[in-house]
Amino acid sequence: MELLEKCMDYAAKHKVQDFRIRGYFLHLKKFQFSGNNFNGDLFSGCPNLESLVLSRCSIRPRDEVKVLNLNFSNLVNLVIKCWRSPWICFNEHAINVNAPKLAFFKYQGHLARVNFNDSLLFLERACIELCYPTACTIVNLSERKQELAECFLNMLRYMCNVEFLSLSMKTIEVL
Repeated sequence: MELLEKCMDYAAKHKVQDFRIRGYFLHLKKFQFSGNNFNGDLFSGCPNLESLVLSRCSIRPRDEVKVLNLNFSNLVNLVIKCWRSPWICFNEHAINVNAPKLAFFKYQGHLARVNFNDSLLFLERACIELCYPTACTIVNLSERKQELAECFLNMLRYMCNVEFLSLSMKTIEVL
């Protein structure tokens, strides 16, 4: 367990009221959001956060937490890499983003349901690199591609003002 995760675990268990992390990026890696370590206000002590990277994070399957709410009035950069929720949780897990100043968004990996609360008026650059699980046998490949395409198109409608949109070949294949 990395130091940041240990600190966040400690803060959650001891009901810390004000938790601040200093640095350019608040980079969470391999963090699993669940009822045990997340009450919806994990980032409330970071009102001025401008950049956030979530790498290999997930919402714990079969847990009471189903939605990750990211509410940041000053967030400019958001990167979600390798979101790890299992395919069986695709329809129940979501990431809701409320970041009116977001200028850069990158999503890389299996698509989670990412919902934006408004059109991203300041979004200058978005990079989407989708892939779809091929080892999972619960759903067939064409169904996976269809679900990913619908989810991606839903996310894309919020990006109507983006100046530069980069799509990987795998993303285009999904579409």
